[in-house]
Amino acid sequence: MRKTNYSIEATAREEAIQKDHDAAIRRQTVEQYLLNDLAEDERTYFEKHYFECTECADAVAAGQMFVKHIRPATPPKDLGAGILRLTLTV
Repeated sequence: MRKTNYSIEATAREEAIQKDHDAAIRRQTVEQYLLNDLAEDERTYFEKHYFECTECADAVAAGQMFVKHIRPATPPKDLGAGILRLTLTV
């Protein structure tokens, strides 16, 4: 069975997306994107990628949800006294 030009192009496109995805995972691009730690050209390139890659789009959405719901940890008021007690008993 002969592949049509369309199926060859689609396969090449899927392979390119997968290659970009593998590179994004290795470089932790999703995390850098969420932390706004990418150069402008890298950010633009990654945004083009994640609109085509459902795995990266899902990772960005999950990361955005996580960032939206985290809050700073507040140490207990007696933390200093507890540390002092521990150091005095050692």
